[in-house]
Amino acid sequence: MRSLLEYVGLLKSRSDTTITATKGGIALNGANYGTIINNDSEAIKTALIEVITRQDEMRTLGVEGELQSEIGRQIDHYRDLMNSGRVNEARDLYTELLTHQAKNLQPTSIFRIKANLGICNHLLGLPEKAAQLLTEACTYAPDDPRAVAFKTFAYILQGKTLEAIQYGLKELKRDSKNETLAEFVLQATRIHYQYEGVYPDPYEQFSDELKQAKSVRLAHIHLLASQNHQGWRDLADEYLGENPDDLLAKSLVALGIIQSYVNERQGQNGFNFSAADVQKVEVAAEYFNDYWVDFKKSDKLANGWDLQVIQGLIIAYKLTRNKEKLRDLCIYSLSELSEDQALIDTTAKCLLDLDEPDLCREAIEKLDDHEDARKLHFLLLVAQKDWDALSSYQDYQLASFNGEFLCQAKVVCYIARARKGDSKGKHQLEKLLSVSPLNSRARLLLFEFSTASNIRTIAEIAYTYGADLVNSETDVIEFFHYMKLIRSLMMWKEIISRLSVYPEVADNYDLKHMLALAFVNEHPVRAEAVSFYEDLALAPKGFELLLGIYYFKRKAFLEARQYIIQYYSSGGTDLYGFLALIDMATYERDHQALLELFSTYNTEDFNGTPEQWMHVARALIIIGDSKKGLHLAYDLYVKNPKLSKIALGYFHAFLNANKDALLTDSLAVSGGCHFKLICSDNSIIERDVSESIEDDLSLNPQDIDPYVKKVLGEKIGFEYTQEKLQGQVTWRLEEVKHKYLDAFHKVCSTYESEFPEAGGLWSIKVEDGNVQPLLDFIKGQAERDEDFISTIAEKNMPFGVAAGMWKKNVVQVSDLMRSSKGNIYTCLGTVEERDGAIELVREYREKTIVLDTYSAWVSAELNLLEPLSAYFDTVMLAQSSLDSIHQLAREVEERGGAGFSIAWLNGAFIKNEYTDDELRAEVKRISLHAEVISSQCQITNFNFSTGMDELTETLLEISPEAIEPYFLAKSNNALFISDDGFSRGFAKNAYELNDSVWLQAFLNEALLDGDITPSAYVDAIFGLCRLKHTSVSVSTYVLDSVFERDSTFNLHEFKIIAEYVGGPSAEERSHFDLIFRFIIKHWFLAYNPTNDNVIENLLHISHGDAFPSAKVKKATSILLERMRLMPNGVRHLHDLARFPILRLRGFIRDWWEGHFYN
Repeated sequence: MRSLLEYVGLLKSRSDTTITATKGGIALNGANYGTIINNDSEAIKTALIEVITRQDEMRTLGVEGELQSEIGRQIDHYRDLMNSGRVNEARDLYTELLTHQAKNLQPTSIFRIKANLGICNHLLGLPEKAAQLLTEACTYAPDDPRAVAFKTFAYILQGKTLEAIQYGLKELKRDSKNETLAEFVLQATRIHYQYEGVYPDPYEQFSDELKQAKSVRLAHIHLLASQNHQGWRDLADEYLGENPDDLLAKSLVALGIIQSYVNERQGQNGFNFSAADVQKVEVAAEYFNDYWVDFKKSDKLANGWDLQVIQGLIIAYKLTRNKEKLRDLCIYSLSELSEDQALIDTTAKCLLDLDEPDLCREAIEKLDDHEDARKLHFLLLVAQKDWDALSSYQDYQLASFNGEFLCQAKVVCYIARARKGDSKGKHQLEKLLSVSPLNSRARLLLFEFSTASNIRTIAEIAYTYGADLVNSETDVIEFFHYMKLIRSLMMWKEIISRLSVYPEVADNYDLKHMLALAFVNEHPVRAEAVSFYEDLALAPKGFELLLGIYYFKRKAFLEARQYIIQYYSSGGTDLYGFLALIDMATYERDHQALLELFSTYNTEDFNGTPEQWMHVARALIIIGDSKKGLHLAYDLYVKNPKLSKIALGYFHAFLNANKDALLTDSLAVSGGCHFKLICSDNSIIERDVSESIEDDLSLNPQDIDPYVKKVLGEKIGFEYTQEKLQGQVTWRLEEVKHKYLDAFHKVCSTYESEFPEAGGLWSIKVEDGNVQPLLDFIKGQAERDEDFISTIAEKNMPFGVAAGMWKKNVVQVSDLMRSSKGNIYTCLGTVEERDGAIELVREYREKTIVLDTYSAWVSAELNLLEPLSAYFDTVMLAQSSLDSIHQLAREVEERGGAGFSIAWLNGAFIKNEYTDDELRAEVKRISLHAEVISSQCQITNFNFSTGMDELTETLLEISPEAIEPYFLAKSNNALFISDDGFSRGFAKNAYELNDSVWLQAFLNEALLDGDITPSAYVDAIFGLCRLKHTSVSVSTYVLDSVFERDSTFNLHEFKIIAEYVGGPSAEERSHFDLIFRFIIKHWFLAYNPTNDNVIENLLHISHGDAFPSAKVKKATSILLERMRLMPNGVRHLHDLARFPILRLRGFIRDWWEGHFYN
């Protein structure tokens, strides 16, 4: 189905197909969608009636006779020649026989000869001569039933159809068994009443025996078909079933197929054909072709029926997309049958989108109707999308059209003018749309050409115009092109909202494909998309690539690879599938798989955009083929210098490629390079050498720059002299830059000016070694980061939301929060909060929990995933969280080799250097965390439905990763565990997710239940402290354990754990008790483990300095400082000093004095 002027056959044959009604005939246009040139139902039906009723061919195969004589045998032999198609030869032989044997011929023989001569002349297109001969023949055997029949046929050839009917019916009353006569009576009735609507059916007057005769049945079917009598096709099918080789029956049935589709499939813009309908048309094409092959074998002149069969065959070939046969038949029609205007009209319209413009123009020029020819010339420009010709179409030329065609032509021409850079076209289009309501076909043209123009403003005008007009009730062709327009604007949500409820989408491949594309482009993938693709996977043919991309986005790589491989195995050439295979191998860090991709597939077979090919160039560089990768990247940049993504892509490709072999001082001047010449008079010449320099030297040496000529093939240091007016000067080749390096420098120097809206390369100008601008930039960035971190803290913003807004990784955000604010808010630390969390942990034991990205990272860092998996039934994690960790590994890896970073922290610049080994170790660490997470967690997706509440939709646009854990927890009745206190608070307030805890609540309960070892517990608590989570509860056992194992000189680890003891917010009693227990153990029980009073009294009398150790004193100093910072800290220090612990009072006094005065 296609609309008026819609001639470009871009759609596949899976979709509906439509025929085209034309003036005086039937035509089809479009590979899948036909074009209605004259969408007038009555004109179409009239044309079809003409097709069926213009059959003048004699149904008889000649006049038979008995073989009683040699002349009789000759007559029969000539008849056989005529029936085999050798009509001219038969006519000549009959004429010769009649001339030379006239005196020897009996009247019956003369009758037979003249009758067969009449038939020959009829077959050769001479109806008047045929009628004369038949009339003469009948006088020689007036009572012969055959003569009576041929007299009736003579009346038909003379145009006396009513006399033929009356005479024939009269004679049938005398001879009710005359089959040939009955056949001619039915044919005369068909021709006479073809436009009457009401007709007498003589068939009812025939005897039962006559009704069963083959020729009579077929003629009656023909009569019924001409009147579109209900049930005629069933009769035709039944007849053909009994007589499968009857060519006339075949052609009649074939034409009936087309007629029924015209009547039954007509829509507003065309005729809707399903795939099953196309199969029927293929049968019709086969029937037509059988008739055509038989006709071609003969030397008959094509009569009306033959021409209609040819026309029907043209239509059938068009419908079945048999372009080669269609082209050949059209060429034959134009060369041999050009006198038939209906056939030429059909031929011209079928050629419009065959990509044969010259042939189509030839057909148009043969048309007698100049107005139709002028329209068809214009339509050919439309079909060819000849923007130049359409844009130059003047207003006075448009004025030659009228009515709706004029409005449609204006739409096309105005858009063409805009595409050629004439803003007047846009204004004219806007004015036209504001004052002239467009009919369906004009709207269709507006949508199609706006899409094809590749001008976003024009597309937006068309979109706005159709927004309220196009709906599910709109003609399917118009609707399809409007959806293509929306697709060009990449408005995926609108495509989904419109097509999800469109009734015909399931049966229309193109619309279904568009919906599949929209679903896979929406982020995140919604629940409706999951359901759609699950159904699609049951019948994947034609959707293999999109299924592969869908599963790729879902990280189901096994299924993704299977479908993409199927796609390429079936001949697919879209490069996107190959990019998905590259990204899967990269995601899995499978270098060998990446290498195998390039050895398995020939990338030259693929079709893709420049941006996609740049992705291939980067992959080539990753696998170590820098030469090929750089060549591809450079070629893309040279051919697409105005695409910002290509320039940026080349920038990164050059930086990451191995350029050692390219950037050498021994480079000679050659095609594509840049060189600098310095003259002895201090003048400087710089030139770019053309890539085609070798060809230019051979073909146009006189046009080559003389400086290029002089140095071509030379290396740095080359000198030559030149005579000038002021004397001789010497030129020295100072610099030769490889074309890749030169292109890189051009990107660096021009990127921000060429693409001011693209974000820039963040280049900073440094002069004379002054790095202050660089430091100022770093400081400014750091200050902006600190401001954002402050906003996060003030607004209680979850890490996931902050990462999405900031375009950073959750782990990176947490690191910045830790370094800027000193801690990660995890919980309040109150007893009530802790008790509630422990109750929840107990309640959800052996049930499901959900982690967010940050807590999964912390759990992997602290080796808690295995204990979590053992304690709970399922540890669930969103796929987006795992993807985030994989992305972090890739970002670290992309830093390249050894280097350093400069940061601004706490009012000072900090330089961090790292080696290759350190970088590899960091990548390995992150990757191992990802592997552990994958093995211990159930990785899943939450499928958000379309049309969530406004807050959720906003957050999904920022980062699905941020809120996916909340929905997973609620939908699975799971406990949400997160050490991001802001995230738990947000989940509770925004989504009523009340059941949530943090990791220490689990750790404490797991320790009590024996599900984690004391050593692992200490490691985990220390890890939480090291990560600076707030309100970590430290027990005496943990404090002592960390102290015992800390072997650092300044007790670095103990200092970390001590930060959670005492301090301004500490609860006085419990923290005093914790410090006191530490002192008791290390100041008293260390030397008197049994609390022996005798030993204690003796030591009070006399003791040495063996206890406590220097390590204990160092740790005690740290704890005393934490006690001092407690509420009433000085009083607590006095209370502690009063305890009768050997040496403690003096130590505290000395510490106090040292604390304040040192």
